[in-house]
Amino acid sequence: MTRTLGERLGETPQVTPTREGPGSLARWEARLLRTPLPRSYVREVTLSVRGRPVLGARTLSLLDDPAVEVLRRLSNRPLAEVLFQDQDWRRLTAPIPLIELEGRRIGRACVWGHRCHGRRWDRSGSRILVTEYFEPALAER
Repeated sequence: MTRTLGERLGETPQVTPTREGPGSLARWEARLLRTPLPRSYVREVTLSVRGRPVLGARTLSLLDDPAVEVLRRLSNRPLAEVLFQDQDWRRLTAPIPLIELEGRRIGRACVWGHRCHGRRWDRSGSRILVTEYFEPALAER
């Protein structure tokens, strides 16, 4: 999404981490991560162009998942650098459309998985849930 936004808006968005660490899961997030646990590791960032937020992203992983270390090392780099440059990551679900009614934001969510040690793809490896919400500033363009 970072590259697409950069092409559309004429400038690569700046990634600003806004929250990182243990946090609560919504029920729908827990279902997508296939966990009964109410807590996860959360990384939230805002992508901005010329100081205006255009996208909010929330990435979740189980607290004991090795993917947490990947998220911790990102700092202000976009997650896409990992997901699209490492062939061991791939989408496990098609993008799921989302609408946050009270905030009137539109977005999408997708579960990604990591293939461990050359094994075939399955749903037992590392998983992250990536949620992206388009901010009102993007709709104005």
